[in-house]
Amino acid sequence: MTDSIPANLNWVDDVCVGNLRMLAQSGNILYAIGGYVDLLAGRGIANSHLQILNLSQSVDLESDYASLFTVHRLPNTIPRNSWGSFFAHKKKLHLFGGVQTGQPIYERNGTLSYSPRVELEGGLWTYDIETNKWDDRSDSGLGINTASQSARAYDLEGEVGWLYGGGVWTERYRVGTERQGETTSVRELEEMMRVPEVSGAKDVKVGRVQAQNSSTVGGSLQGNMVFIPDVGTEWKGILVLLGGRKEGKSENGQMRGTLRSLESVFVYDIGTHTWFTQPTTAEGNSFPVPRAEACAVVASASDGSSHNLYLYGGYDGDKRIVGDIYILSLPSFHWVKGDKGVENPKVGHACAKVHDKYMVVHRGINHSPTSFCDRYGGIELFDLSTLEWTTKLNVQSESEKGRYEVPEGLYKVIGGNGQGGATFTVPKDGFKDYHLYQMFNVSADSSATTTSKGLAAGVIAGIVIASGASLVIISIVSFKFLPYLLGKINNRNRPQQTQLQ
Repeated sequence: MTDSIPANLNWVDDVCVGNLRMLAQSGNILYAIGGYVDLLAGRGIANSHLQILNLSQSVDLESDYASLFTVHRLPNTIPRNSWGSFFAHKKKLHLFGGVQTGQPIYERNGTLSYSPRVELEGGLWTYDIETNKWDDRSDSGLGINTASQSARAYDLEGEVGWLYGGGVWTERYRVGTERQGETTSVRELEEMMRVPEVSGAKDVKVGRVQAQNSSTVGGSLQGNMVFIPDVGTEWKGILVLLGGRKEGKSENGQMRGTLRSLESVFVYDIGTHTWFTQPTTAEGNSFPVPRAEACAVVASASDGSSHNLYLYGGYDGDKRIVGDIYILSLPSFHWVKGDKGVENPKVGHACAKVHDKYMVVHRGINHSPTSFCDRYGGIELFDLSTLEWTTKLNVQSESEKGRYEVPEGLYKVIGGNGQGGATFTVPKDGFKDYHLYQMFNVSADSSATTTSKGLAAGVIAGIVIASGASLVIISIVSFKFLPYLLGKINNRNRPQQTQLQ
């Protein structure tokens, strides 16, 4: 195969697939960088461009997807990396971590370069959105460690990002006429990191967070994490970590390790810096298969009675590409299948939520023999309310019902309607830790919660009028078993099992 390709390469339409992209978001504008691409001509090369996807206005991908893209060539001082982190903060984008992308670099004259790359260790590269310029390399604050394949979450309004886990590759990728590092080993991280380390600081750095109970989580590679606002201690929000691998190791350049079951997830309370474990349940006992390299977004009911995490794609335990979408509804921690049986296999993709109701999927691979190459420049849209893949991004005002509505098939399971009013608001078997019940502070608006609150009030009233000895006993029993009792009562009030419509 020749090492020469056309000098007038179109980085939107001449690309078949792209893999291992990193995605930053500012409002309804997405910034994609890193990974590699396979060209329609059959050549694999490193992605050498920053792609800007402006999704601020309505568009039909069938007729006008090209207008969404602005493409900027990366200077040679910027690394070509995969599995790293890319965050937006105050009109700037920050890139750090990951591993070197092993494919050659496409040069402007149509030739391919195998020159050594920019070193990643300890570096952070910043792009100014307003001037379209990259700053000189700065110190990330992580020392020589290069966090790769971490689970990442982002608070779009607060402009704060978090990373958990991932790994440090103990042998670096080198690119030249001969490759080294194909049998790279990896050291798992069990750390929480925050970007920026200090809000409002002039120089953005990545800071380590001293999280409680990290040992109960352990390592996490190629997993997913989402941020949910307005819950948790002091309403500072929570993070939900799920999926991915533990005990990760690399064999012949491929990541291996035990896939985490989705029959439980981890919840991080930002206010107290504490991790908790919570078992999940599933409609019809149909859990999503364990997976890595998936993507996830979250959408909340307008009244805050449910927070619905959409998990899409990835690799399963047999390295098959998964195409289903499952919804984990909180605070019931209950799984419901969310794709109406129309599956779209994808792995190595990136996704984000725009306009409160669309999941935008960018690039990835599918290995389909009939439709391997991407359409629409690698953009796909999933309507989180109708649970349908669509080519139309319809931007409406909030008064025109442009916001997210809970899907009918979901609210028939958790109760309420499209605006909220969920009644299945406590896990079927209760919260594993009482602090989780406190963090979600289940609203008194729903019938199930009213029952729960009434129970809590009744227990408290009993405690108040009890004698000294009884006070101690009732306090201990009520604290230990209240979450369990709340779960049982809520389960009796939940709607009957139903299928998605």
